[in-house]
Amino acid sequence: MTFYWICSDKVIQSDGYYMCKEDLLLLSDRRGWLSSPIVNVYTDYLNSRDECLRKEQKGACISLTTHLAQLIITDRCENPEVCSRFVQRLEHISVKELRKVLIPVNIDLVHWVLLLLDMGQCTFALYDSLVARTDPTRVQPLVDYLVEWFKRVKDIDISAFPIDEVVVRPIQNNGYDCGLFVLKEMEYLSRDASLDFTQKDITAMRTSLFSEMLNGVYGKVSI
Repeated sequence: MTFYWICSDKVIQSDGYYMCKEDLLLLSDRRGWLSSPIVNVYTDYLNSRDECLRKEQKGACISLTTHLAQLIITDRCENPEVCSRFVQRLEHISVKELRKVLIPVNIDLVHWVLLLLDMGQCTFALYDSLVARTDPTRVQPLVDYLVEWFKRVKDIDISAFPIDEVVVRPIQNNGYDCGLFVLKEMEYLSRDASLDFTQKDITAMRTSLFSEMLNGVYGKVSI
């Protein structure tokens, strides 16, 4: 588990990433949009849990941070070396051991969706909690990068994997909980659970996640 602590106005992560106090306060605001630092703290937690459950789950589920999608989709970075920093977790996992890759994506910096690479089903899947789903072409650059990376680094061709739009999925009934839906989807998918939660569960999650972060569930915190 990576540790975080509040120092001045920042929550500092040991490898250089940080969360501001303002990021945490977004969780206490019932209409607050989740920021990338909060999502990244949660991905670190999921990866730590996955390492403990890997034998039980019969394979690895790797959660990547928001940086990869931002570099490729938002910043349009075309330098593989720059992007490679954010796929390092994949480098140490064999293709045979890898079950899934979960990638949170912030579309136009206003809406969170989740891209899943499912190695067992040989597909990509796009999860969007809005009724009007995001066009899969919006994540195509990210898919293209992963196809190229797997071929170059793992010598495996996943270019034939389609991008499936997930039709039956939990739907948000407001305009601000998309980030929490993504976190919940990641948590469920990482343990192969059915996505049977509702908006009511997401509302409760906002409160519990804020409390858990302050109480050190996701790392060491001192105020």
